[in-house]
Parts: sequence; C-alpha cells; structure tokens
Amino acid sequence: MSTQDSPKQPELLHSRRVKLLRPVDVKIRSDGRRHAALRPLTIAERWKNFDLRCEQQPRKVGSKFSKGCRFWVGAFTGRGAIRYGILNWGKKRMLAHRLQYSRRNGSIKKGLVVRHLCHQPRCVEPTHLAVGTHRDNTADSVKDGRLASGDRSGSRLHPESRPRGDKHPFSCATDSRWKRCFSLYLQGRMNSREIAARLGCAQATVNVCLRGETRRHLGKINRKARDLAKRSNYLNAMRKRRVFDDKGALQLLRLRNKGMTYAEIAKRHKCSQTAVWNGIKRAKALMKAAESKTAR
Repeated sequence: MSTQDSPKQPELLHSRRVKLLRPVDVKIRSDGRRHAALRPLTIAERWKNFDLRCEQQPRKVGSKFSKGCRFWVGAFTGRGAIRYGILNWGKKRMLAHRLQYSRRNGSIKKGLVVRHLCHQPRCVEPTHLAVGTHRDNTADSVKDGRLASGDRSGSRLHPESRPRGDKHPFSCATDSRWKRCFSLYLQGRMNSREIAARLGCAQATVNVCLRGETRRHLGKINRKARDLAKRSNYLNAMRKRRVFDDKGALQLLRLRNKGMTYAEIAKRHKCSQTAVWNGIKRAKALMKAAESKTAR
C-alpha cells in the first residue's frame, strides 16, 4: 500500500501520558512493617482505565477523518499505517475496538470481524463500529480506495519489482524448456514425474505449473496443458473410485491366484491398486459365504 492510499493518522498521540488507576493494598507484616502491593483491578476499574485511553478530541485531524471519532492513545499493534489499539484485559491480549464493540453489543460470533465505518483503525467510537465478515471488510477498503488493485497495483505500476519466468531467481528451467515439456506432455510422451526428472525440480512444482497456477505468461500451450491435467486428474479419480461387481471381483481373484501382482492387475483393468485390493477382498468374502452355505 502506498503512502498516498493510506489514511492520515492523528499525530503525537503517544506524546500524551495517561495516568491510569493502579489500586494498592497495604498489608501489615508480622514484624509490624507496612507492605504495599498492587491488587487486581475490578471490572469497573478496568473500564475506567479503558475510557482514560480514549481521546475525545485528537490534537491534529486529517482531511479524511470523520467527525466524532475517539482515538486510542494506548499501545498499538505492529508498525505501519494500519495499526490497531491493543491492551491487556485480564489474562488476555485484546484489540481495543473489538473490546469496545463487545462492551456495547455483546459477544462477537466466531469468524466475524469488527469493521470501522469511519475507516480509521485507531477509532474506538461505538457508533463507528460494525460487525461483518472479512469480505465486507475488504469491500469497505475497496470503496474507500485504500486497496491498490487493477492498474493501481504494484505489479502493474512496477513490473520490474516482480520477476517472472527466466528472470525469477528460483526458476529451475527456461521458458523454452518448459514449452518443450508441455508439448511432450500434450502428446502423451511424458508425465509429470518424468518432466520433474528432466528439469531437475520437484514433481509438485510441475503439478502446480500444469494446474495453471504458475507460468501463465506462456500463453496457449500452458492453457492446453492445464486442461489436459484436469482431465487426467478426473480420470485418475474415477479409476480410484471404480467398484467391481461379483463377476469382476472373482476374475481379479483368479488373476491374483495366477501370480500377477496388484500393479499388473491394475494396469490391465486400467484402475488403481486400491480398487483391485477392494475387489479381491470382496471376492474372498463371496467365496467364504458360499463355503459356509454348502457346509450347512
């Protein structure tokens, strides 16, 4: 996010020191001396400290600020333009705006976020807070113009900052070698494992490329390889789900008794070894049931 897109924040918020309540209990020791110790805060004292850290009128307000904001002057999260107020509440570390919303409107459902309708992350004014999903929060950012998307994105404004293809430092092969491997894959002469061995990379890298998640700049040949990979993945899934009937299961058992391995049977029937194993298991159960029936 550029500095122009980020909203202006109130200046010198940390310059004001807030004097918080720190209740002390005085106890008398056995030797007669007095001993002062901090006692735990009550709920009312916690909320009073919370209100002390909410500034009603910031010292400097930018042009984009909504009227009536109350800015948090306590601790903040991280660094940068987008920073939220944070505090210790009992034994938990909580965000100030979420605590303020739950104070006025009850508990927040799991998976929901508290949005700032005034688009000021440091604001804790209850009327400026609303609950919603992450999609709603992102839509608010787009509406306010704080997300650099489309022609304003960094990848389009500064394409040299994001190297692609051969220019990427972790590229395992050139674009020409990838195109050659794609053409061999489309012809059915190489699979993803053989491509990985040829390029000297992991098979997962090739699969990600075949799914169209990387190397999109190669264009038409990448799209064709992606469509073929989708079809092959679908066929592989259907082969794994193949279920043999009683006749087919008995045929698998006969092949197994002849000495064929599971891999050879699976290759012959164009299915997975798991489907062969399930079919043989079914055939054995059928034969066992037939034997018990004849014994009776």
